[in-house]
Amino acid sequence: MAGTTAFDWQAFEQTLFDAWWQDAQGFLAAHPAERIYAFALGGLYREEDGPIYLPCLAANSEAAYAEDFGGDADGEPDSLGHVRFHPADWRWPELGSDATSARLRQAEVALNAEATSGTVAHWRATEARLLGVLVRVCRSLAQALRSSRWQDRLTEDFICWLSTPDDGEEADLARQCLGDEVFARIFSGNAQQDEERRRIAALPLDDRIRYHIACLQGIPDASLGLDRAHAQSQREAAQTALWHIGGLRVAHALLPLLDKPMQQWQAAFMLARLGVADGQVIAALRMHVLQPAGKREHESGRDWCAAALGALGDSDWLLQQLDADRAALPVQRIAHGIAHPYRAWNSREDTAPIALDYAPLEAALAHRTQAASMLQALASELAPGSGYCTLRAGDVAEAVRGLQSPHALVRMHAAAIVGERALGDAAAQQLLPALAHAIAHEAELSVRRLAMISLRDWRHECAPWRASIAQAAERDASEEIRGIARELLRQLPENRMPAP
Repeated sequence: MAGTTAFDWQAFEQTLFDAWWQDAQGFLAAHPAERIYAFALGGLYREEDGPIYLPCLAANSEAAYAEDFGGDADGEPDSLGHVRFHPADWRWPELGSDATSARLRQAEVALNAEATSGTVAHWRATEARLLGVLVRVCRSLAQALRSSRWQDRLTEDFICWLSTPDDGEEADLARQCLGDEVFARIFSGNAQQDEERRRIAALPLDDRIRYHIACLQGIPDASLGLDRAHAQSQREAAQTALWHIGGLRVAHALLPLLDKPMQQWQAAFMLARLGVADGQVIAALRMHVLQPAGKREHESGRDWCAAALGALGDSDWLLQQLDADRAALPVQRIAHGIAHPYRAWNSREDTAPIALDYAPLEAALAHRTQAASMLQALASELAPGSGYCTLRAGDVAEAVRGLQSPHALVRMHAAAIVGERALGDAAAQQLLPALAHAIAHEAELSVRRLAMISLRDWRHECAPWRASIAQAAERDASEEIRGIARELLRQLPENRMPAP
């Protein structure tokens, strides 16, 4: 399906503008003494291929900002990250009336029907179009306010923009709402950050790496023009920058940080993300895994060293430590490393992808002397809700094999990750028959439940397996599974070819 043909984007945009324009005027009428420096659309929420929640109109005044924050606000109010420009912290984060709220809810229902009416690609296209609509509405609101009878209530630098949780996205959207000139004037701190990024990008490679390693630790480096305050503010950005540089030089530059207890976990985390598995990196990580934690706060660093070994394909060595005379090495630490490739860390965009391979997990669960303790530890590491990796196209065959594993924990993990409708028809042809088989024949309740949820995630694509779903709706021992199956049956189209 390519989406509904009846959705009227122009009418949708007009509905949003009319509702928020009414809310803005109502607010200004109710607060005649306030000088308003900003309106913003905040709280936009999206789940890919799922629900979209429209933002709320927020407002703040100079007096409210001074009274609520005054001297307590950190730093100069010159960037999007500052509390002055964070609608959720404003005195009026959600404007609205019963009438406008009802109209917006109706518009939201229609938007979601359009977004979820076709493929995942159609959902993404709808999302992109929505962002364009919201940017235009912000521009229209600002223009309407500046030319209205309320214009003398606005500050000289009054702005209206679309605020989102993602810093990079918000900066881009704010530029679109305000224009480059106004954005650079109001958010000079963001402009300075851009200028600093350009300066660092022009440095020689070794200096760039040294700069970002210093930021990662929050320490100054005068020779590179880096003061302590800026270094500490750039710790998270440094991780992204080092990932983009990548390679052996970055991996080796991180190794000295493994010797620093307070930076060890972060260095190991970065090594796991980089995916550089040369001998020097592996040797350093192994050494730290084998060291006793000493203090409780150091345990996380040792665990992350084990996780990095798991990410770099050194699971066999981790398992060998179960047979060694190392009574002080916690089984949970080994499990942490074994489990890492199956966790959500593996699915970050800025992480070297790890191919799905259940063999290390199965080997740990079948260990000749420590199977029981490994099962307990790995079940904790991979408990439902702990965050699993995202299935990729190249992993489909292994996921299907995992659904047939002799180990329930493997089957549970596989059942949880195979609801990736975005993988399309080729993946569906392999995954849907395996899921239908699982809901009919799987003995473990937890696995069967996750298989049914994943089947539901495929929506209308699973219609050829209606008979299997109907059987589960009628006969499954679990009331919850029967309920999920009945809900899915109600959503399926009636006329579909039978399952092959």
